[in-house]
Amino acid sequence: MGPSVLILAAVMVIGVLPGRMLSGPPPQKGDVPQPFRIVWNYPDAPCKALHIDFGLEKFKIEHNKRGFVGDTIAIFYSDLSGKWPYIDFKNGGNWVNGGLPKDVDMPAHISALKEAVQKGITKDAHGFGVIDMENWRPVFHTNYGRYTPYKNIFTNWIEEQHPDMPRQQRRRLGNEEWKNASLNLMIKSLEAVKEVAPEEKWGYYGYPQLVTKNQNVQLVALWEAIDAYYPSIYIKNFDEPENKREHIMEDIAESFRVRAEYGHPKDPIMPYTVAQYRNLGMFDENWLAMEIRLPLEMGVDGLILWGSSEEFWPPKTKCQSELEFVTNTLGPLVLDEMDRMAKCSQQVCAARGRCVRKEYAEKLPYLQSRGVPQEILDTAEPSGVTAMGFDEVDDDFKTDFVCQCYDGATGDRCTDAYQT
Repeated sequence: MGPSVLILAAVMVIGVLPGRMLSGPPPQKGDVPQPFRIVWNYPDAPCKALHIDFGLEKFKIEHNKRGFVGDTIAIFYSDLSGKWPYIDFKNGGNWVNGGLPKDVDMPAHISALKEAVQKGITKDAHGFGVIDMENWRPVFHTNYGRYTPYKNIFTNWIEEQHPDMPRQQRRRLGNEEWKNASLNLMIKSLEAVKEVAPEEKWGYYGYPQLVTKNQNVQLVALWEAIDAYYPSIYIKNFDEPENKREHIMEDIAESFRVRAEYGHPKDPIMPYTVAQYRNLGMFDENWLAMEIRLPLEMGVDGLILWGSSEEFWPPKTKCQSELEFVTNTLGPLVLDEMDRMAKCSQQVCAARGRCVRKEYAEKLPYLQSRGVPQEILDTAEPSGVTAMGFDEVDDDFKTDFVCQCYDGATGDRCTDAYQT
């Protein structure tokens, strides 16, 4: 179990009396505004080549019109984008591009990274831009497990540079120099991609991480530089489902905490999730509920559905299986969850906030922190917007959910204007 953030902090819950009607016009009929975005990030080109269309639009799943990298979602892998330094332990431990963050050729890296982004998306793209760099971690002491060689190599280098320095002082120096070099590289990379596509929501895959306690307080400069949070909540085996549920809740809660304490309230939290994973195959509805329903009920801004190229090989059989899975299982579940939570938003939060399950809000701080303004709010002021009378709200919404108001709205049911 990772470090717990299940702090039992009381937060305000809905306090509107049953039957009380708030002032303002009645809710408008028509399409229910969607409080979330579900984005498809699968390398499905082999299926498109076979003219197999998954019909994602009818399930309200957004996707690139052409290509794995596009203006809706663009993920740039470090081995294909830029000249990120790393040590190739799979091939004899070769040092690539300098090997360590401190030895990066920054001009060459920035030039190559910009070129990759320019080839992948347009300058006016305003989707989700993700840099996937998993070679090492910027907080020195979190480089354990498969990352341990980086820590050992860098520690030896520090000892060679400062042989007469006391051990504790040398250790502190090593921690600081590693972090400074890593953050400098990560932040300059963000600055570079923002020059190419300034409207894109840029961030790093898997960040924030929850590896050790208090690690993210050391990365304030990174949180100030990113435009979006892309934590990973992948289920990679089916062991101990309750532990996996807790891990997902902790990872998402940490993103809310980091955004509230160090980031900007308008930066979206878009966890990377999976509906199938390599040898596990396609998830059933119970596991899909954990990967999709749980984060939506915690109030995230949306989800990115990721898939591996392995899901589509060999294409003739795998693409047909994927089509059946999307049509019969994944798509309907996503659509049901989107519509259910949109209905809750409209009934309980006047369509000016997301519903957050009360159980989660009472246990996890920050889940009711101010959310990201949706496009549906651009044409209206929050004052005068009406939530339904509590006697008209569906019983499960009434008893089980509280509101996370969008930026610009406040109040237990998001019906008041927020004054900054």
